[in-house]
Amino acid sequence: MRGILSKVSALVVAVGSAVVITLAFASCGSDSTAPSGPSGYLITIEQSSLIAGQDLRVKAQLVDAQGKNLSIAGRNVRWASSNGGRFVYGALTTDASGSVAVLFTPQTVAGLSYQLTATDESGALGNSAPFQTVPGPATKYIVTASAQSAPVGSTITISAQLADANRNLVAVAGREITWKKNTAEGSFSASTSVTNAAGIGSVNFTLGTTANLSTSLTAFDPVATGSVFVLTTAGPAAQLGVSASETDPPVGAGVTIRAQPQDAFSNPVRSSGITVTWAVTGTGGTLSSPTSVTGDSGYAVVIFTGDGAPGVSYTVTATAAGASGKAVVTTTQPVGLAYVSTGGASTCGTSSAGVAWCWGANGLGQLGDGTYSDRAIPGRVAGGLTFVAIATGSNFGCGIVQAGTAYCWGNNASGQLGDNTLLPHNTPKPVTGSVAFKSLSAGGGHVCGVAINGDAYCWGANSAGQLGIGTRAITPVPMKVSGGFEWASISAGDVHTCGIASSGTGYCWGSNNYYQLGDKAPPRSTPGALAGAFSALSAGRTFTCGVKDGAGYCWGYNGFGQLGTNGAVYESNPTKIVLPASITLASIAAGDSHACAITVDGVAYCWGDNRESQLGNGTRAKSTVPVLVTTGERFTSISASGTETFSNSYYADLQSLRAHSCGITTAGVAYCWGSNASGQLGFGRTIFDSSKPVKVAGQR
Repeated sequence: MRGILSKVSALVVAVGSAVVITLAFASCGSDSTAPSGPSGYLITIEQSSLIAGQDLRVKAQLVDAQGKNLSIAGRNVRWASSNGGRFVYGALTTDASGSVAVLFTPQTVAGLSYQLTATDESGALGNSAPFQTVPGPATKYIVTASAQSAPVGSTITISAQLADANRNLVAVAGREITWKKNTAEGSFSASTSVTNAAGIGSVNFTLGTTANLSTSLTAFDPVATGSVFVLTTAGPAAQLGVSASETDPPVGAGVTIRAQPQDAFSNPVRSSGITVTWAVTGTGGTLSSPTSVTGDSGYAVVIFTGDGAPGVSYTVTATAAGASGKAVVTTTQPVGLAYVSTGGASTCGTSSAGVAWCWGANGLGQLGDGTYSDRAIPGRVAGGLTFVAIATGSNFGCGIVQAGTAYCWGNNASGQLGDNTLLPHNTPKPVTGSVAFKSLSAGGGHVCGVAINGDAYCWGANSAGQLGIGTRAITPVPMKVSGGFEWASISAGDVHTCGIASSGTGYCWGSNNYYQLGDKAPPRSTPGALAGAFSALSAGRTFTCGVKDGAGYCWGYNGFGQLGTNGAVYESNPTKIVLPASITLASIAAGDSHACAITVDGVAYCWGDNRESQLGNGTRAKSTVPVLVTTGERFTSISASGTETFSNSYYADLQSLRAHSCGITTAGVAYCWGSNASGQLGFGRTIFDSSKPVKVAGQR
């Protein structure tokens, strides 16, 4: 039957550097003089190499039964592949020469076989000769490790396999591989290796001595590279590590002693259910229990309290599974506090003798003890200075010595330490200048103080004009507040400041985004007066509170009920706090999103946000009106913490960070309540918050 292909012969030839795959046709019978009509398509693939994932140019030529080209235009050609891939169409119909060309992209996996088919509406078709793709040029290494994680000091094998861009393996021998690592830990058995016939090069790698370290191991040559990550794990338990949360506690303060199995390189080994036996030497030392058991975290704890004289050294020994370890603790003098000041996640206080103590978060040196370690119990501020006043900011602190010189320590990103630099330091350094101060107040990123002569000075962050000097430039040295007033007191908030002149008139300046300046005016960089005379003012994060004629007033943002007015979300004027008329307030403290006050009888109230139990009333429920602090104690002073950071201080809807409150009772004892995430309550248990006042540790 004429027009039906009965015999096909495939021909693959090389033309220059191209590979040409063609298909030849033969018809039935032997009548070579019969008319020849369209019989099929001759498919030609021309490419320098048949690389997986790379485009191939494919041409279909209409031919007769004898394989002769037919110049017939307009045939609609459809393409198909036996094994996937995709066609990127050029022309869809034959041109005047009877041919049509397209691009075909095989799959990215090398070694797959394909046969391409072209058909048209008349039934003419053609099949290419089968062909198989090959990998492309080697451009990367697939690097593997005999173990993705291994104990410290062990040796593993690292292999690098040459591959193309699609990760098809390339077998090329003789490529020199250079090896490198991204940490100082561990070592290669050789700096280079050479690929074998399969394109693989290997090297041994000995892991270092630090556990939980992920190391990137890289193989590379001038054109290819690849990496693998290997995790170093702890080795088997070989010893017992013992540590104390503080090594210099005040007499009577509990210290957490922790014992954990360790490998030969002192890496912690997590092993639960191990019984640890405790013992202590030293007069007056006690342990909370003679034994304890390691938990899921792998360590056991005991509370040690040194109740002897100051300066006694105690050795606490832990023994388990034949191993032992010890920690030495030396007590210092008991804590005596006459005043406390709460910062973002830290607290500081001074004794009547001028000894300064700080506790809580210390990541920026805000405890001033020469370290960057958090403390859950009070620690002495370094330097042996005698302080008459102390102020704690968001993550820094300041104090005044007897001569009136101000010292500051901690974060200094905005010049709030006042030493004419932006460099932090973890011990007290004097503030630049010769101003003698009688009081200081530390805010989010700035400090203000009243000099002995009644002038007010501020320094540090000034983005909203909170320094009150008529500009908004950061000032790392004290600058006199504008207005020429004689000041009685001053209070630095997050990005605003308020103060009381000797006349009793209150003034506020800085940010007014939430009406915290007591009006609806734009932010201002010089003092603006409040209506009436105030006996106390306290600037919080986005609100302000004050005492006027014995009554409490607050204004600004009220999203957490921190104004205590049970009213609107914003108050632009001083608004009276909801308290019985018979109650007379002596002082008031505005914090991040809560506030506290003391009556003339020493009764403490708090209100506002209570998500971290900072109201001290035994609950976590916020209160839009003052609630009694749950204690039978009477207080002489109280402090409500501000935010821990100030970079987002304009966003009042952000959750308060580690909020807490502290106060001094009439008996001269310090209590704190609220968040204890960093040990800022000072009672030694860093994992608990407290919804009721707890006694700061180390007090007699």
